[in-house]
Amino acid sequence: MFPSVIVTKRPFPMPPASSHTKSIARRALKILKLQELGDNPMKVEVQVFRIGDIAVVSLPGEVFVELGLAIKKSSPFKYTFIIENSQSEIGYAPDEKAFDQGAYEVNVSRMKKGENEKLVGAALRLLKNIK
Repeated sequence: MFPSVIVTKRPFPMPPASSHTKSIARRALKILKLQELGDNPMKVEVQVFRIGDIAVVSLPGEVFVELGLAIKKSSPFKYTFIIENSQSEIGYAPDEKAFDQGAYEVNVSRMKKGENEKLVGAALRLLKNIK
């Protein structure tokens, strides 16, 4: 059995830019293995990039607003924007509270309870790394 979160490094070539832009623009990526129902691991990407004090977080799936707000609340950046349905498709990404309440999105979610919070943790680690 492998750990639920796997971090890998992949180079991101930056486009040519002025020395000013190079000092404020950074990107980072984490590859996570989330557990699907039936214990199948699914590889997903979490990406972040910054331009000055603006950060953008790119997440897979239809992320519940509570997860996005948790990222924004703990982000070290003045402005943080969340983009969902990027890189890979995991379907609905409910937070733990939604799993307890039950609803259509929870019933059709491919992920186990608690796995989607790993997206938040990965995003926050990446945001701190590029700050």
